[in-house]
Amino acid sequence: METLAYPFDKLPLAAGEVATFCKSNGTFHRSFDEAFACSNIALYHFRKPLFRRAKWERFDYSKIQSVELVEMKPPVLLTLGLLAIALAAIGATAASSPSNPMAWLLGALPLYFPYLAYRSGRDRLCLVIKLDASSYRISAPLDGYKDETLLDNSILRELHERILKAKN
Repeated sequence: METLAYPFDKLPLAAGEVATFCKSNGTFHRSFDEAFACSNIALYHFRKPLFRRAKWERFDYSKIQSVELVEMKPPVLLTLGLLAIALAAIGATAASSPSNPMAWLLGALPLYFPYLAYRSGRDRLCLVIKLDASSYRISAPLDGYKDETLLDNSILRELHERILKAKN
């Protein structure tokens, strides 16, 4: 058998189980690792958040009731919260230096962050896996790079198709 690279080298396959699909999108600008694997028996999801322990989640196909791919909405509350902070920064700048154009420019700089949050949240997909007593959501992460979002979405689409095939 071929040797698998990180994080698939730690994939907890049971005896007789064979990995048929292994994909990840580890990019330098994210603060976590995420990977997906399918075997002849189960789906695996790996997530390594920043400063937390990595783990593989295992979902037997027999326990999956349904799987659905849904389009996510942009993070409106996050965008509005960042916008409020940005406007407060502009207000503080205006009060402290009303005639200094550089202070206004630096005060307006936080306006970029609400835009970035909204742009990062567009066009993302989420895979909803309904189990016997719960559901599990795997979503494409917030990402300002459109090509990364498209790659994440393509991985989720392929994963969705593989789960549907395995269920039938």
